[in-house]
Amino acid sequence: MDLAITAGVDLWHSPAGEPYATLPADGHREHHRLKSVAVRDWLARRYHAGTGGVPGGQAISDAMAVLGGMARFDGKPWVTAVRVGGGAEAVYLDLGGPTWKAVEITSAGWEVVADPPVRFVRSLGMLALPEPVRGGSIDELRPLVHVANEDDFRLLVGWVLGALRPTGPYPMLSLVGEQGSGKSTVARVVRRLFDPHKAELRAEPKSVDDIMVAAARSRVIALDNLSHVAPWLSDALCRISTGGALTKREHYSNDDEVIIEAIRPTILTSITDVVTRGDLLDRGIAVTLPELPEGARLPERELWRRYHAALPRVLGALLDAVVSGLAREQIVQVDGLPRLADWSLWVTAAEPAFGWPEQSILAAFRAMRGTAEAAAIEGDPVAVALYGLTRPWESTAAELLAQVSPPGRAPRGWPESPRAMSAAFRRLAPGFRRMGLVVTGRREARTGRRLLGLEDSPQSSSPSSPPSPDVARDAAARDDGDHGDDGLQIDSNRVTANPNGVPFHFDPKKAFLDGDTPAAEGQIRV
Repeated sequence: MDLAITAGVDLWHSPAGEPYATLPADGHREHHRLKSVAVRDWLARRYHAGTGGVPGGQAISDAMAVLGGMARFDGKPWVTAVRVGGGAEAVYLDLGGPTWKAVEITSAGWEVVADPPVRFVRSLGMLALPEPVRGGSIDELRPLVHVANEDDFRLLVGWVLGALRPTGPYPMLSLVGEQGSGKSTVARVVRRLFDPHKAELRAEPKSVDDIMVAAARSRVIALDNLSHVAPWLSDALCRISTGGALTKREHYSNDDEVIIEAIRPTILTSITDVVTRGDLLDRGIAVTLPELPEGARLPERELWRRYHAALPRVLGALLDAVVSGLAREQIVQVDGLPRLADWSLWVTAAEPAFGWPEQSILAAFRAMRGTAEAAAIEGDPVAVALYGLTRPWESTAAELLAQVSPPGRAPRGWPESPRAMSAAFRRLAPGFRRMGLVVTGRREARTGRRLLGLEDSPQSSSPSSPPSPDVARDAAARDDGDHGDDGLQIDSNRVTANPNGVPFHFDPKKAFLDGDTPAAEGQIRV
């Protein structure tokens, strides 16, 4: 312990109280969790260098326990950062190399510095970035990402610019495309621009614990080849996007919790649209990748050779944009800011560095949002069923559940109770409103029943655009890839075309809502 103190170790703690140590090492400083193997190895090395002996395991453990108490109760609190840190005046990018250099970016420019003021922490899987080079162009990245058009390319770059901002909220990047369209490759390309990592793409998480591990160890959470986004995962991704605490019980303890307060840029890849919940959709950038033609595919080795040759210059161009963002963020003005208001202002302030027209990223984002919202409605079996009812209608959640529930096995995520149906209706309400529908909710004075309703807007001269004719079948197919037994088969004997031309599943056995009279097909009786 005395060796650590005399060697200039700085003991401190995070705002959550986790102890850390800043270690002098070969002419630079490193920041590590005090319980880490790196600190244990550093203590053993110092002991051997000072005494020639080998410290006992118990002695090391005792020393680390005392140092941990000193860090937590005597040390100063410092905010930690993973790969990107700083604030409104300066941004720092950890290059991830053995000398712990970083890039300092201000409104005046950027430079590589040896001892950044930000306390960066690293995981074992973090890989090094090359030092950026001036004079590059973002256009050098364009041939290396297979996207349909310039708008989609600008959306990718906009996501990267957001990830280079120390504070969120961050949009979630959703890459959708058929097998062989290059989804995983595009995800790797954009992540390696600023956060290369050995575990760059993760499998679908099974629990919040998996999300916590990913958030603690890297700047980006990249989930590959998702088939479904469960409600718990959607909620966790929303918290990660906007900043929130994820908790779990500490091992061998009934009282203590491990708390990770993290805000991270996120990437999802999938074959079909899996982001359908409105809260997550509002935070997303959706890019649908086109089919990769035969003969257009580069061998992996050649693709990455070209990529790494261009990376220092592309990184320099991105840093130039961060300089522009820092200089202009407080003065840019955008009318009609979307939910991701801070990100919208940031990318609008940064994009002039690329020579792009002002608000070009935001224009691409707005166009994408309209398409994504329509796809989300079409991809949600509950939305399809509710949209298919003849409007105007008004009903309780229990009546609604009885009216639209499919026979047999319901698709994954289908509401199983009136409370769940009410929650699903509230979740879908923003999307319905953006389609030009009026969403209502009231308590009936005479009976006290809570009524939900949907009707066409009186300001609309024509009915809102309906989902495509096969949306119910498509929604079921998106659920698990096998719609032969998921309860949403289109039965010609039970499909009724309502005035909007939308087919829906109607089961007369479930339509007796008032106990004596069958409701008309396509309507809810109230």
